[in-house]
Amino acid sequence: MIERATKECEGLEQIHLTVVSNNKSAKRLYVSLGFEVYGVEPYALKSDEQYFDEDLMILRL
Repeated sequence: MIERATKECEGLEQIHLTVVSNNKSAKRLYVSLGFEVYGVEPYALKSDEQYFDEDLMILRL
C-alpha cells in the first residue's frame, strides 16, 4: 500500500496514522514498516465509558 501511494501521489513526502497506544501488535507492524511515534493524543477514543490514548505515527518517505 505504501509503495502504491508513493507511485500514485507525486510529491508525497510523509504518511501519518494513529493507533491505540496499547495495541502492541499493530504498533509492531507499523514500526516494522518504518513508522515512528511522534506524539500521543490522550483520551482520543471512548468506548463503553473507557478512554484510550492514541499514538500519532509518521513515515517520512
